[in-house]
Formats: sequence, structure tokens, C-alpha cells
Amino acid sequence: MEIFRDEIVLNTTDIADDEPFEFFKRLSAAIYVQKEVTPDYDPVKQLSGFLWNLLAGWDWVSGYRERDIVQEMIEAI
Repeated sequence: MEIFRDEIVLNTTDIADDEPFEFFKRLSAAIYVQKEVTPDYDPVKQLSGFLWNLLAGWDWVSGYRERDIVQEMIEAI
């Protein structure tokens, strides 16, 4: 995930649209938090919640998505 974030998205691409930029910044924050995680459950919540949202296609505000959010964000770049 770090390689994807660094090499493909944030360090090599100028993201003009706020939505994809914020999405990839949230991914970056979730990855950063995991670098020094202990086996405790609390630090894992941020990444787990983010990944669950991506993989399940579910958003607490709008419900199930019709399209893949990762694909949408990459296309928006």
C-alpha cells in the first residue's frame, strides 16, 4: 500500500480535484498509523475501517456504492 501511495499516486501525480486527493490522504494516514502498531485493537481500527469501507463498498453516509471508489478516484486523477 505504501508503494502504491508513494510511487503511483501522491508523489508522482498532481491531484487537482479535492475528493481524490482527500481519499488518498486518508489512505496515507491509515498506512502511517500502522507503522508502529502494537497488537492492541484500538490502533488497528483506523486502517480496518478504511479498508472495510473500500472492500465492502459501503459508506455510512450514503450506503452501498454503485461503483468501485478506488477506480473512481484513480479515474478522477
